[in-house]
Amino acid sequence: LAKVILKDEKKFIKVRRKDIPAGYLTDFIKYENAAAGDPETGNIIVIQDGGLKYAIIVERALRREEIVVRSLGDELKDMDYVAGGTIFGDGSVVLIVDVPAMTRKIETDYLSDQQDFSSLENARNVLKEPAKKSAGRQKAAKSRRKTSDIKKKKIEARKPNALIVDDSLSVRKFVSSVLERNNYTTVLTEDGPDALEELESGEFDIIITDLEMPKMLGFELIEKIREQEKLKDVPIVILTGKAARENKEKGLELGANAYIVKPFKENDLLKTLEKFIQV
Repeated sequence: LAKVILKDEKKFIKVRRKDIPAGYLTDFIKYENAAAGDPETGNIIVIQDGGLKYAIIVERALRREEIVVRSLGDELKDMDYVAGGTIFGDGSVVLIVDVPAMTRKIETDYLSDQQDFSSLENARNVLKEPAKKSAGRQKAAKSRRKTSDIKKKKIEARKPNALIVDDSLSVRKFVSSVLERNNYTTVLTEDGPDALEELESGEFDIIITDLEMPKMLGFELIEKIREQEKLKDVPIVILTGKAARENKEKGLELGANAYIVKPFKENDLLKTLEKFIQV
């Protein structure tokens, strides 16, 4: 439990004398029998993204669990603040909240009275502490080498071939099922060394990789891929649970072309691939 502070109709909690913008889960998701948010206390889940911290106030926090995100179908796919659903072992269906969308809303509400709020980037810079870290990130962004533009590839008379690299079997199978339902062929590997072996012997139109993996991190894998002349124009999509901006910037700097944060919607993945491949 932590004390929730209300000031000018904005909610925040204090951690080490710093204000962390906060929002109740019930502000985003309306559900039957939802308990009204306690104006002073609540169970707090603190989320860090790109050097910023946010707090989601919930009724209860039960446990951590690895899940596979599934599409909710055409009728429910556009629900606000819902990223998808999953099925637990007992057969119950559970909705998955869209945490990035929630933090963006909290951020916007918290900074609504700022004079310089012409863009989300300006808003984020207001919250960044200390100032040295913000300046360092901006300097790094300016010095970042640009990757060569990847032209959209039209594939005819065959299916595009995708390499999926993730140490989670459930994620590999889920991504593969999504792609194969949409006219792709897929090859699955669980770590960087196996992926490099497949790349040595096979031809791929796109590579989808996680960042946190045994034997070789995704960053190192991307570096090794971009060192090879024959792979310099193959699009690389990072699919990871690491939402911090520093990770995205580093991945793009090393040569990745897109960054998707788990949990994700099927359409998010497919729309990203459509930027590089025309089936």
